[in-house]
Amino acid sequence: MSEQESADRFTNQKRRIATERDVAARWGGGGFGCGMCGVRFEVGDGWRWQYANTGDGPSYGNFLVCDKCDGPDVLARWKEAGAIAYAPHADEMTLGSAVVSLRAELATVTAERDALKQALEDIAEPMKGIQREAAELGCKVNGMMANGLCQDANWLRDKARKALR
Repeated sequence: MSEQESADRFTNQKRRIATERDVAARWGGGGFGCGMCGVRFEVGDGWRWQYANTGDGPSYGNFLVCDKCDGPDVLARWKEAGAIAYAPHADEMTLGSAVVSLRAELATVTAERDALKQALEDIAEPMKGIQREAAELGCKVNGMMANGLCQDANWLRDKARKALR
């Protein structure tokens, strides 16, 4: 093979512009498109063939990449996507169990959120609650102490409301 023929081969990993011949050719696997995003190349699109069988871990095959997806980390992103795509897959029963677990967790979180909202509303009228709790402890709250406690409770309530939004 001449030096010119070698330089023209798409396997040289250099950027190319899609030609009518490229678009019409019979490409194996996913066809003539980007392996990263799935876009199908048209005449005039930039593309590149990426060698991925580097020997440093599992190989998910060589691939074509569009200009948008290409970059210095394209091979690392390809291997990360492959590790996810080829991970052991769960069957329908396992997925169903996961959905049931997520629903239970959502119900718990919802109940906790509702309890927090109720606690905020209890703080909204702090004087009655403060006086009631003080009376239960055998104390009497009035005057400046009560006013200071109410201001603190209102500040806490307002801060918590903002955090829950």
